[in-house]
Amino acid sequence: MAVLVTSIAVTVSLALSWFLQILGSLTGTCTQGDNGPAVNGAVFSAAPLAVAVAGSAIFFRTAKRSETEQPVFLGLLPLALVAAMLITTRETWLNVIRYGTPCGADYQSYGTSLVAQENALILISYFLVPALICSLLLAALAISKLDHASNRKPSS
Repeated sequence: MAVLVTSIAVTVSLALSWFLQILGSLTGTCTQGDNGPAVNGAVFSAAPLAVAVAGSAIFFRTAKRSETEQPVFLGLLPLALVAAMLITTRETWLNVIRYGTPCGADYQSYGTSLVAQENALILISYFLVPALICSLLLAALAISKLDHASNRKPSS
């Protein structure tokens, strides 16, 4: 039951943070290199992402318990959601990595005094935290598969 509740909490948190990031990265304009919408998306999606990280860590911890048969396949929906989140926001975080602004190469020349801090917020929220969640869920599924395979009785 705990795995189901955790999976639902992670899924809802990811859906909310994904929505906020999409609003931040797709609804704003880059007038004179303004990265404010992407930064707002990063800030507003931080709380749901924190809940998703905590839930993914609990999910990973529960998957490590080999004595209990936990339905770890419930991690597939949040895993698909976080993968979709990374894919749909890739332009924003890739532009920050490549050009130093979520707006792209055309806006490199516009700089602000807070660019490094803003870019760090965007990278953490749009890329690093979702990648961490993805790795925790993948590891939980892998551990679950390994434990399930080792607990199987050989057929005679």
